Amino acid sequence: MAPYEVVVRFIVAAGATVVMFQAFDARHYAVAAVFGALALLYNPVVPVFSFSGGGQRALVVASVAPFVLSLVWRKLKREHHD
Repeated sequence: MAPYEVVVRFIVAAGATVVMFQAFDARHYAVAAVFGALALLYNPVVPVFSFSGGGQRALVVASVAPFVLSLVWRKLKREHHD
């Protein structure tokens, strides 16, 4: 992952920012806070960590969970409105 670190950081930070604004719009402030923290954590301008080492990879894998949950939440929300 290290050669593509900046690209991955940018994509994750941009995705987290989009989901954060959608959560704010839906007044789900806890979800917005989680994705705001992810956006700060993956900030490509001022990196908090590098992608080398086992602990950092575990952090990357763990940060996938909020994105998966947001997709499930969005699907349930759409089914509820239909």
